[in-house]
Amino acid sequence: MDENVYSSAEKIWIGYAHEGLKITEPDVVFFNVKNAPISVHGLYDITKNFRRLPDELGAKIGAGHHTSPAGGRIRFATDSPYVAIRAKHQFYGAGTPHMSKLAVTGFDIYADDGDGEEKYINSYYPSLDLPYGYEGNTNFGTSKMRQITINMPLFNEIYDVEIGIKEGSRLEAHRPYKIEKPVVFYGSSITHGCAASRPGNIYEGFISRKLDCDYINLGFSGNAKGEPEIGEYIAGLDMSAFVYDYDHNAPDPAYLEKTHYPLYRQVRDANPNLPIILVTRPGGCLKEDTIERKIVIMKTFIKAREAGDKNVYFVDGFSFFNINNRYDCTVDGVHPNDTGFSLMADRIGEVLKMIL
Repeated sequence: MDENVYSSAEKIWIGYAHEGLKITEPDVVFFNVKNAPISVHGLYDITKNFRRLPDELGAKIGAGHHTSPAGGRIRFATDSPYVAIRAKHQFYGAGTPHMSKLAVTGFDIYADDGDGEEKYINSYYPSLDLPYGYEGNTNFGTSKMRQITINMPLFNEIYDVEIGIKEGSRLEAHRPYKIEKPVVFYGSSITHGCAASRPGNIYEGFISRKLDCDYINLGFSGNAKGEPEIGEYIAGLDMSAFVYDYDHNAPDPAYLEKTHYPLYRQVRDANPNLPIILVTRPGGCLKEDTIERKIVIMKTFIKAREAGDKNVYFVDGFSFFNINNRYDCTVDGVHPNDTGFSLMADRIGEVLKMIL
């Protein structure tokens, strides 16, 4: 653990407030997630803390949101009858009223016990007073080789993470993703994951589990504005597809029109054969300029196709929710809830499945 991160008063592990999840096993052995055979996916850097972008770029275009490991996943295989976790984090409240502390600072765990399907098992809940660290464990009840994925918090800054297994248990690398080259998602707070109830329920997470694909979450709440700097960074990534939706964070339709096609062009020029998916805001958000913004994105698509690009795709956010459930799919008329994210994943995932 990095002893320079905390003052002496903060160098403690705090147990879960959630009954039954505090670590009680006497034979637990801990491993730092930064070391093999454990792997961490979806992040730019894990050598010190967990970052989604280089610090200089993140501070400039992400307002510091790059320090949260949204979309980060810890993966390994073990036959331990339980998996424990302990983590140190920045003190961070729930951010806004419609975000759960579990999503902001907690972890959730999925396991595949041999049938090829990742299934939600449990969540690692931060304590109610949100101290600077916490611990807990999930018991499977049996010793059986399982593929484990632990989704990292969406908004808090995480300094250290260790996973614990029963002493003498096997610890191995997780099997590779079927689609190892990641899908890159860029966008607003919706892409970031606000307001999923827990980390695994962002729409990228649903897609990843359905398609067995790696991914990178470059959603930056309130700060996705299609700047040339982020376009240059994304254009240089080794990816299997690029999905972008920063409609909400463009100050107005004129700004969106000024930046949307150039961002497409930056990525396309550097990646001639890359599938690029253009997405408009979800249909739960109906504002005066919603249609005008959608037209801007459609114009990018049409211009690209007319120029001969056969590998660009358009997804209308109005197709995510139907007329009967539109009002049940968000927490505030803008940010999807878990149902909304699942429906987004269905639609965007269909396109990705066809492409990949």
